[in-house]
Amino acid sequence: MSSGTTAIGILESMTMDERIAEVAKDVLSKTDRYKGIAAHDLAELLDVHGPSENIGRHWERVRYVPFMSAESLLEEFGVDEMLQLLESALTEERIEQLVEATDGLDAKAALRLLSADEQRAMERAKQEEDEDSEYIQEVAYCEVPSAHDKLLMFEVLIDDGEVSKDLRTPYDRRDGKVFDLTGCLIRD
Repeated sequence: MSSGTTAIGILESMTMDERIAEVAKDVLSKTDRYKGIAAHDLAELLDVHGPSENIGRHWERVRYVPFMSAESLLEEFGVDEMLQLLESALTEERIEQLVEATDGLDAKAALRLLSADEQRAMERAKQEEDEDSEYIQEVAYCEVPSAHDKLLMFEVLIDDGEVSKDLRTPYDRRDGKVFDLTGCLIRD
């Protein structure tokens, strides 16, 4: 019998409140008796079902537009398209200077001609443009309240309606393995 199976059996022998308390204690103490349980199995043991299912605990969703660096934008979309995107953020004179100076340059060389503020303006302008698209990216969070006001948090990415198989557990959260939305534009 594997240790994951044994751990599941231990938790299954408890009431729901006891399970939650036991897992919370395990996460906080870093004993990690239940860390080896597969994420989906651990979630089910704590009455956490997928964010698309209408049973169990409630999931909150955060829609976002991912961050892309100015260098990535220039490489993926090209200098001309990105300069067009900057037309609302820069003066006409500056756009003309950049169009002339970047003619024939690759993305890395063109990037050196943009100030840090212009690079940030490009990054934000692309996010704002993408904000209106039909394509939806979300992170869904499910919180399981436990003793001492501690929350056991599960989270998962949802990419255009498809739920990722990479479910993060309270152990992942404790260990800093969470989905990072730094730089992302939060839609709602």
